[in-house]
Amino acid sequence: MTQGLKVFISYAHEDEEHKNTLIRQLAGLARRGLVDTWDDRSIDPGADWQNAISHALYSCNMALFLVSADFLASDFIHSVELNRLLVRREEEGIRVVPIIVRPCAWSLETIGTLQALPKDGRPITTFPVETGEREQAWTDITLHLASWAEAHTRTSVALTDGPGDVVSQALDSLIKDLLSNPEGADARIATAGPPAFEKWPALLDSILQGRCTPIIGPGLTEWLVGSNRELASQWAEDYGYPMEVQHRDDLPHVAQYLSVQQDPMFPRNRYIEDLRRELLGRHGTDMPAVLHNGCLDEMMSAAVTRFWRRTVTEAHRVLARLPLPLYITTDPSDLLERALITTGKAAKSELCRWNEYIEQLPSLYDAEPSYRPDPNQPLVYHLFGRFNKPDSLVLTEDDYFDFLMGVTRNRALIP
Repeated sequence: MTQGLKVFISYAHEDEEHKNTLIRQLAGLARRGLVDTWDDRSIDPGADWQNAISHALYSCNMALFLVSADFLASDFIHSVELNRLLVRREEEGIRVVPIIVRPCAWSLETIGTLQALPKDGRPITTFPVETGEREQAWTDITLHLASWAEAHTRTSVALTDGPGDVVSQALDSLIKDLLSNPEGADARIATAGPPAFEKWPALLDSILQGRCTPIIGPGLTEWLVGSNRELASQWAEDYGYPMEVQHRDDLPHVAQYLSVQQDPMFPRNRYIEDLRRELLGRHGTDMPAVLHNGCLDEMMSAAVTRFWRRTVTEAHRVLARLPLPLYITTDPSDLLERALITTGKAAKSELCRWNEYIEQLPSLYDAEPSYRPDPNQPLVYHLFGRFNKPDSLVLTEDDYFDFLMGVTRNRALIP
């Protein structure tokens, strides 16, 4: 059994009629299992639409842009869908195809270098309806997509639920490696513990049974953006930190000083900007120029994706392949969610609501009250906040104190 081509359709709602026409044209391919189309109308009522779009963006292997002036004018399409898909095209080789539905200056945009459909990038609406030319244009587009879908089907590998599937084989190989050589396990599954750790068999059995909850620290991304100690030392030097020398590399201490000397948001904003700068310095050549001024999550994803293509032993990838329902992390990035999505899992995210600001944010459980984490829909629970919500970050000494007070007062905050 083979998997069909997963097709993400990006479009402006003003072009919904053209999107619906495209889906009708592809209905025969979908019936044969050659394509599986997705657009934002596929999101179930009450579902977390941001998470649904993110999952679709990172699980598709083809993207179709229905291009018009409204498409080009959409900030959401440009910043969320287009940029992410172009990064995946460069890093992973997914096919991205502009379909020009209405006249616009698309050739002047980022997508202007891509081969477009219909032929020569002629807009769909310029084909006469009365002569059947517009229907023929859609047919030609469908034939192109059919040839790509058939080629994908011939080369794809089916993943089943049986013991012989590729994921299970890879995991079995990984477990055997850990059992035979725990000292040289590198970034695989766990890095803590003495070399003579005696409970590897029990730990690995718990992992395979889904009875293990990884608790992940910020050190997992130090190779990308440097350590918190390095950052604290730099801040102490830049801002004349006057306290004890032994605390100059303690980020909560130095951040607390900055929150008093400047204002409470200053260390949060500086934290994110300095990580962006460090990331660019270390890995700027590994990400497209279009992302150099992007958000930190997108930049980190672009940098790590190229590394993922070279090795399966990067920690996020290994964690994502494990059959676990819950991950607890103090890392503010969304790399773990992205790694889980690349394995085909519908990862969900939630924040520990340790302060009044976070309590007011929409919760995963507001939209999906019946959701329960499982290995196919795992939950990534962020204890210390997220980069995209600076007020949620646990950074200063006061933050840590408030965090402890919050979780002590309401133990239900921790899964």
